[in-house]
Amino acid sequence: MTNCNLCGSVYLYLIVKDTKTGEEELNALWLEVEILTDIKYLNIKIPPKVSDQFSDEANKAIENLKDLNQRINNRNDVQSLFRMQRELKDEGEMSPEMYLC
Repeated sequence: MTNCNLCGSVYLYLIVKDTKTGEEELNALWLEVEILTDIKYLNIKIPPKVSDQFSDEANKAIENLKDLNQRINNRNDVQSLFRMQRELKDEGEMSPEMYLC
């Protein structure tokens, strides 16, 4: 938060750079959620739940955080699947079921 030099009003601002990775975007969203909820979260692997105690803007940021987190997890799952398929093709010995065990 800062004071406006012209009128003295207090306002909140975020500097959002053009993020290139999902991790950078995730960190920026966590920061936004922490600022809007006025809570410092220690476990940033699990997004908070939407609550009536938070503003609509904070709840929207939480939903965006959950969506981004899910997209990152889905992308990681797809990358793991492709890696597994490539290794199976190269080795030719192991079935996908054995690979996952």
